[in-house]
Amino acid sequence: MRSRTVTWKDEIIRMAEREISLIDLIADILSHWRGALICLAAGVVLAGGINGFMAYQEWKETLAEAEILREEQQDIAEAMPAEGLEAAAEDVVYNWRKVVKGTLLGGFLFLFVYSGIYFTGYLLNGRIRAADELQGLYHISQLGLIVQEEQVSRNIIDRWIRRLRHWNKRSFGREQCLDLAATAIRISARKQGLDAVCLMGCDLKAGAGAACSTLKEKLEKENISVKILDNVLYDADMMGELEEVKGVVLVEKAMSTLYDEIVSELELVSRQGITVLGGIVVE
Repeated sequence: MRSRTVTWKDEIIRMAEREISLIDLIADILSHWRGALICLAAGVVLAGGINGFMAYQEWKETLAEAEILREEQQDIAEAMPAEGLEAAAEDVVYNWRKVVKGTLLGGFLFLFVYSGIYFTGYLLNGRIRAADELQGLYHISQLGLIVQEEQVSRNIIDRWIRRLRHWNKRSFGREQCLDLAATAIRISARKQGLDAVCLMGCDLKAGAGAACSTLKEKLEKENISVKILDNVLYDADMMGELEEVKGVVLVEKAMSTLYDEIVSELELVSRQGITVLGGIVVE
């Protein structure tokens, strides 16, 4: 069981150090466009129902007032009831304009609240994101970013959001990202005089395990022995495997690994005198 022991002070410091990518934030919000549409529709239905009911009540009151006016003024000119009914008709038009405005306002208010909640969650997020830079956060080299398998979506909105997320960035396929990451690991290991490296991270089964296996195959073809260690912080047997390790590469899954878990991993390998070659983030 993974536990999170980070304090609020640590979280505030981590949030201050983390650069917030505006494009990544916008793309994240837009990627939940289906939920936003549902929220907008719920706001429109709820606000429309409330405003419609209130307009109906006001219309009934206007008709009642017109009827009272007609009864009280029977001895005056015949035009008076017509004026009351004309006023009632005008009120109906005015009230239904208010209904439309109130309905639209309610829908967009719901949408605004939805976006605000998501934005707050984004700021308070305690898990590493694909847009985060390991160099800036932990002062270790970022050896690669492994993107997800590109799936052809028939939805034009999803394709547009994906292009927005990689705005002003070169786009690579997953296989090319793995090749680049394996090459970066090999170069770093050779410069440190190492012929064996360890790929370690937290909860690799969440999606980074497949990337580690592929990197292992590629590196072993280059005569570099690879050991994969998962959940070193929480598994005593895995932690014991570090005894013979001389160089490690952190492999972390975006939206799975906690920021403070990476800090703990770096502290652990530092105490063991193990060289940190860098880190890799897996989308």
